[in-house]
Order: sequence, then C-alpha cells, then structure tokens
Amino acid sequence: MKKILLYTVLISGLLAGTACEDFLEKEPSNAVSTGIALASVEDCNTALNGVYAYIRAAYLPQAIYYFDVTTDNLVPMKNFANNYYDLLRYLWNSSSAEAQNVWDNRYSTIVNANNIINVIDDLPGDDKDRVRIKSEALVARALAHHDLVRLFAKRYNSATAATDLGVPYVKESTIEDKARNTVAEVYGGIVQDIEDAIPGLKDTDINYFSKSAAYILLSRVKLYMQDYPGVIAAAADFENVSNGTFGLAETEKEFKEVWSLDKGKEIVLQISLATNEYSQGRAIGDYFINDSQGLPHPDVVPSKNGSTGIVDQYSAGDYRLSAYFRDTVTKQYNTQTLVFKYAGNKTSFPTATFRTNTVKIFRYAELLLNKAEAQVRAASAGPALITLNELLTHRGVAPASLVNEDLIFAERRKEFPVEGHYFHDIKRFGKGFTRINQTDSHPTTNPITVTATDYHFVWPVPILEMRANRLMKQNEGYVIQE
Repeated sequence: MKKILLYTVLISGLLAGTACEDFLEKEPSNAVSTGIALASVEDCNTALNGVYAYIRAAYLPQAIYYFDVTTDNLVPMKNFANNYYDLLRYLWNSSSAEAQNVWDNRYSTIVNANNIINVIDDLPGDDKDRVRIKSEALVARALAHHDLVRLFAKRYNSATAATDLGVPYVKESTIEDKARNTVAEVYGGIVQDIEDAIPGLKDTDINYFSKSAAYILLSRVKLYMQDYPGVIAAAADFENVSNGTFGLAETEKEFKEVWSLDKGKEIVLQISLATNEYSQGRAIGDYFINDSQGLPHPDVVPSKNGSTGIVDQYSAGDYRLSAYFRDTVTKQYNTQTLVFKYAGNKTSFPTATFRTNTVKIFRYAELLLNKAEAQVRAASAGPALITLNELLTHRGVAPASLVNEDLIFAERRKEFPVEGHYFHDIKRFGKGFTRINQTDSHPTTNPITVTATDYHFVWPVPILEMRANRLMKQNEGYVIQE
C-alpha cells in the first residue's frame, strides 16, 4: 500500500472523501483516495472517477469564486454575511481556510492521480484502456500542479524561474518531507506530463481529458511560461486533432445555451454531475443569485460603476452582456445587476432546488485568446488581429482595428468573468486594480486599491503544511507561524 504526500492532505482529512461525496458509491471514497490495492486496470478506471471528482470540487466553488471575489469584478453588498472577507480585503494569511482548501484539493487530485500512474503498467487488463487511463491521470496531475504553481509562486520569469520557489512537484506518494521545486522545475514537469499523456488520449471527449483538452492546457501553460511559439504550436495541434469538432457559437442563442443548457461546440471539457449529485455546495449560481428561499439576496454583485466595473466593459450588442448578467429585483436592494452566468440548467437537473450547472474546464474561446496574446507578444499583430476578430464577430461585437496587450487583457476580462482566470491574468500582466464603491455596496470593504507589487498575488503556504514539513519555506510577506 502506498503512502501519501503532502502533509496537509493527511492532516486535514480531505482524503477521507469530502470532495468525492456521492461520486463513488460502490466503495467508501477514502478507499480509493488513500490508495487501496488497485488490482486491475478496471479498478484504476474506477479510481479515475475520484480524480475527476476532486477536479470538479476545485471548481465548486474555488476556481470560479475565489479568483474573482479577490478582484474588482465582484463587489460585496452592504449587508453581506462576512463570507470571504479576508479575500475581499486582501487580508489572507497562512491560516486562511481558502489557501488550505486550494492546497488540499490540488494535492489530493495529485495523490489520486499518482496512485493510478504508479501501478497501472503492472496490472492486468485491456491495454488500450490502460494507456487511456494513465494518460488522463497524467493530464490531471499536470492541471493540478499548474493551479498550484500559478497561485503559490511568483509569476513565471525566464530570468529567475530557475531559482524562484515553486511548489513540490509530486510524482511519488510518500510521507517524507518535501522541499519546494523551483518554478522552472514545476513548469518543466507540467509540460512533460502533458506531452507524455497526449498520444494515449482520445482526440475529443467533452466529459474526460482528451487530446483537444490537453492542447488547450498546454497552450495555457506555455502562455504562462512566455513561450509564445509554443502557444501558437499548441493551438495548431488542437485544430488538427479536433478536426472541426469545436468552435465558436454562431448565434446569440447558441452562445447562451453554453451556459443555460451546458451544451454547444464551445465546450471542450466539462465535468458533469449525475442527477443525484447536485447539492447547494455544488450549485455555482447560488453564490451569485441565492434565491432558493425567495427573491435573490447575494453577498456580492458584479461591479457596475459607470467606468471600471466589469458590466461597464461590454458594448450594447455584445452577446456576453445578457448571457452573463441580468437586472433583477432583489430582496435587499430593489433592482440590481447580478451574475446569471450560472443560472441553473433545468433541462439536465429538472428537480434541483439549487442553481446547478456542469463545470466547464476548457472552452474554445480560451484557445483563441491564448493564441491572440501569444501572437501580440511575438510581434505578430496582423495574425493576432485576425484571431481576436474571430472571437469578437462571434460575440456580436464589431471587429477591432488594432490589437495590443492591453486590449487582449480587456478582452480576457470580458470573456472569462467568474471562470477563474481574472486574478491570475492581473498577476500575469503585472497589473493592479481598484474596487470602488457603488450603489448599496459595503462601506468598509470598498474602496480598495491593490498594486501590481502586492505580495498577496502569491498566496501563502498553509500553516498546517508549514508546521508538518520541515523542508517547506514560506512565501515573502507572510509570517512563518501564525
């Protein structure tokens, strides 16, 4: 039986199955999580469900909520319930639950993936399934490590990546103390895992990791690494293997169905919920609408102040404006603009009490915007303009006449609100922001100005990990023991 790293994964008890609740019903979820004896390829396929369950848990709500509430995209209302106050005010530290949650979830994903990767080659079973399962586990391991390194380490800088502290890149589940790998080492491991996985994946499969999904992830990783030819190459490889399966919605109705019905050719990977798996904790829309007991009364609303708010960025004909936001009568504040991007899919979940949608991990729009940014940064403005305008014209927006880094940043903000990108883009572009007061917003959480050099853009290693792992080093700005 294999042992497990990291320490907080052990200490927190997350592997006891909290993230896999209801996902694996034939066997206690902690049996898979802690590496029971996997006796066959079929057993590994069952264990792979646990890997996907952890990834899904990462987006419900961590990756979707945490990384917009920490920005100027969302504004707390005046009687909000103090949920995520530390995130709103940039007061988080190594004792903050949010840092612990992300750390635990991603390393739990990694441990589960490793349990498969490290045994499956020697197990009896179908060889085709063996290759696919291992490949999907490799992509999961890569995705989890990238989520960790982009949050708990400095942004990638080619001049310092070989010495900047990253996170432990874990390929073997042990209980030995583990030092942090460098940023360069972590990114190297991520790229290697993706490249090793690609040959064994299906070309397309919106419910599981495929070659298409892997190439989008590779384009994302290469973008963070500032390897712009690599981004463009990954986009070309994506188009070759997907062979026209994916693309942009042709109409406003089709685009809205991506969100209301969780369907459409824009979705490259989504992790679905079974009809008996929905719950309030998995209902993304309830974080932004919260109307299960009557009129909406959300803690936060999208920023709308006439200039710098997220709602203010769209032109009148932009499909995204009405797909993502809606003016609604609320319980506390009369009419407010709310996030309706995750309004609930009543077709797939007709009896759900809460606003439930599937989790969209990769969309075709990300591939285009990764490619356009890479083209801009590689001084290929002409191709970048063509790429950007392909997106704009499919969003009901007039084509742009020029393109630069600031315009790409602005377009990413408009395309991906509450999808987990914006905080990381602010950090990656070296920007800051100001969240200002607006009607009915909270008087002590706004305004706030965060500069590009604020140390909070690198999250702290959780205190439980610091206490248990003698080789772990804390990030700059945070007290080692709190």
